[in-house]
Amino acid sequence: MNILVFGGSGFIGSAIVKKLLNDGHDVANVDNLITGSNDNLKGVNVLNYEFDICNANSFSKIDFKPDLVIHLAFPTSLCDRKKDNQYEAIATTGMLNVLEYTCKTCNKIIYGSSISVYGVPESIPISERNAVNPILIYGAHKFLGELYLKSYQTLHGLEYNTLRISDTFGENDMRKNVVNNFISAFNMNTKININGDGNQIRTLTYVEDIAHAFLLSIDKFNNTEYNIASESFCSINDLLMKLERHFNKKNEVEYIIETKDLRDYIFNCNKFIKEFGMFELIGFDKGLIKTISFLTKV
Repeated sequence: MNILVFGGSGFIGSAIVKKLLNDGHDVANVDNLITGSNDNLKGVNVLNYEFDICNANSFSKIDFKPDLVIHLAFPTSLCDRKKDNQYEAIATTGMLNVLEYTCKTCNKIIYGSSISVYGVPESIPISERNAVNPILIYGAHKFLGELYLKSYQTLHGLEYNTLRISDTFGENDMRKNVVNNFISAFNMNTKININGDGNQIRTLTYVEDIAHAFLLSIDKFNNTEYNIASESFCSINDLLMKLERHFNKKNEVEYIIETKDLRDYIFNCNKFIKEFGMFELIGFDKGLIKTISFLTKV
């Protein structure tokens, strides 16, 4: 199958590209390289196009006929709570340009959404029946993309799967997130800062398992949303203790109580598993060891 990936030079995107190639598919990649790097795809046989999806004219550069589009293009690691860092154009004009291109070519798309669409969950575990109530603009943008998909399905018969991706970690992830920050602190013997009391629960999913979920979902389209998250979950304090045991030492820890995070993220992924099968092949603990090994060498 010919598969075109938007955002394939990024952390998650590059893992998906490699997974698709290893399964025998032909893959092309479009990325503006704001946060992605083609070093993530070094040594793999992928056709790369460099342009911004907000420019509709740039799509004419693509001389690859896709059977399927995967859309992940968004500078997630740069998107924070500041108004100037929301990348509205990518979430609106860019998303619509990708959908227009998809309708003109293959009419099939897998969209990488986010568990951030749920905001502070009303109940856990979070299933797709939970209310969508994003508290961050990033989550609102991701949900807007889901709404665009529904509109294009109604208007143009677009076939899609939306995968709501959980907090992800693994090799080639250079973001400042809890896993990377903690491992870096242990490697450099520096203080660890924890927002709140550390009892907030997170589901951290290894990137290769996320990529496997995308691979499983390329052959059947149900025009609906799926949670993609690990079966394992832990508090921030539990993660800290796991790393203390691994590194056999304890770092200084400061709890910043006034910035407590009220979100507890535990997910029910039965909807995806029932439809496509089990996607978590490596899991949290083995993925954490692989990530520690990678970051210790960087």
